[in-house]
Amino acid sequence: CLIRGVWSVTDLTCRPQVAAVVGPGWNQTLNKWEPTTTIYPPSESRSHLPGLPIVLGSAAYIDGCLLYCGGVYLHDASESPLKSCYILKHLDSQWEETLPLLQEIPYASTAVIEDGQAMLVMGGVYAERGLSNTQIVRPGQPTQPGPEMTEETGAHCSTTLQDGSVIVTGGLRESNSYGSPRTEVYNFTTRQWTKVQDMRQGRFGHTCTQVLLEPDDPDFNILNGHVRNTSVLSIVIAGGLYADDQNVLYITNSVELYLPWNDTWISLPNLPHWKDPNGNIHPMTETLIMSLQIAGDLNSLHLLRGASTDWKKDEETTTGKVWHLRFNYGNHSYYWWESGEHSDMIGQTLKSAAAGVPDTFF
Repeated sequence: CLIRGVWSVTDLTCRPQVAAVVGPGWNQTLNKWEPTTTIYPPSESRSHLPGLPIVLGSAAYIDGCLLYCGGVYLHDASESPLKSCYILKHLDSQWEETLPLLQEIPYASTAVIEDGQAMLVMGGVYAERGLSNTQIVRPGQPTQPGPEMTEETGAHCSTTLQDGSVIVTGGLRESNSYGSPRTEVYNFTTRQWTKVQDMRQGRFGHTCTQVLLEPDDPDFNILNGHVRNTSVLSIVIAGGLYADDQNVLYITNSVELYLPWNDTWISLPNLPHWKDPNGNIHPMTETLIMSLQIAGDLNSLHLLRGASTDWKKDEETTTGKVWHLRFNYGNHSYYWWESGEHSDMIGQTLKSAAAGVPDTFF
């Protein structure tokens, strides 16, 4: 794994990970959405954590604690966006409010920077306009302004690359309000943004994750999950929305992987379908994609939960199922495998934020 910017396969701090998902969960007993923090994989030995009554905020595992900033109130999104930041420390049973953001924001993107000591919160939407400012959040310290983005951007997705730079994908941008395919990388050493290859499909409101690639044999299984000295960090994006020039919204279920060594995007299998207990088939339109090291030194892509939205009927069907990306060595192709595991609670993926944390955190 990556320890403070240095690759290690033997360091004891290279722990298997679990996913902490902060967002609304469906309480089947009370028949309503309520604040939750759910954990995947679920385990009786891991405590069930309190949620926050906030959605559309930003979350990351920073300096040994889970950090959540910004967003809007769960049950009254008409209120002003929030500046608030909260931290959840190891073995604590409650979230603790900490120093706030400089700018209240929902629909921002995040990346872990400064060797895991800070969270960069980028862009977002305020008063129906995109933002171009960024904010550096360090637990227990005042928030500081970060590097300015190249343009106003909201509902985008980002993560950190191997050299500590940050890659930003898509979103609602000043130059493209329909769902941009634009991809940019910010280098903290040069303090410069660099445009790289556009995504194949413009989108906003999508999900993304940091992923390990093995470039030694690019025609084979580059997503084999092994951690080696030759491994390269990149990004996978999935789902989202885009609009036409009449502002009619469409859902995309495509999944794309960025190859940094030749500056290209390749397609992975589209988001899967699932069958409900009545035999109805639902195409997935929303999910949370995460790369997790569940056991040993293997990392794999997971789809946590899912939603199928029919906007013509104004209906949404949700599931707590989990899928893994697998590789067929017979025909050299990837496919989504339904694992049979479930997240603890069905949730609204589009409004949730997820972070990978060590399995010893809970």
